[in-house]
Amino acid sequence: MNIINVCKDCGELAEVNEEKSNENWIVYDTECKHCGGKVEMKFK
Repeated sequence: MNIINVCKDCGELAEVNEEKSNENWIVYDTECKHCGGKVEMKFK
């Protein structure tokens, strides 16, 4: 099972927030850069 972070509105994959991520954590943006929609986690 995989978890993906996608925009609720346009379905675009969320981008990794390089400023907040480190070697232990990968942090994704909570707002879509393409349409401004909210990002949600989906199981695939």
